[in-house]
Amino acid sequence: MPDRVRQNRARMSQALGTEPGQWVYARQVHQDRVAVVQAEDRHCRWQNLEDAYPDSDALLSQISGLGVVVLGADCVPILLYAPRANAVAAVHAGWRGTVAQVLTRTSRNCKPKRACKLKTSGRA
Repeated sequence: MPDRVRQNRARMSQALGTEPGQWVYARQVHQDRVAVVQAEDRHCRWQNLEDAYPDSDALLSQISGLGVVVLGADCVPILLYAPRANAVAAVHAGWRGTVAQVLTRTSRNCKPKRACKLKTSGRA
């Protein structure tokens, strides 16, 4: 990954009042795979494409202070949250993932089910 990408990620983090290691990225593959972020992912899934969650188009976090990031060009990035479950998700919704129901799969990975009514953030 070019140094300028790492620098831009650090700038984004600084602007948001956090550290670059507080963000988790996905290596997107235009499918329906969902990665559930773990506490041990803090500080290790942001510097390089090789460090990102492999083969994932959605990231779900229920870890306080650990953000999730997907990238979008001609695909739609969707941000979701379930406040009662302390859950956030970032979904890379291309046409293949949408047809494969990546949003539904993301919602199904949230625990406990009764608290996981994921909603869109209403913002980009």
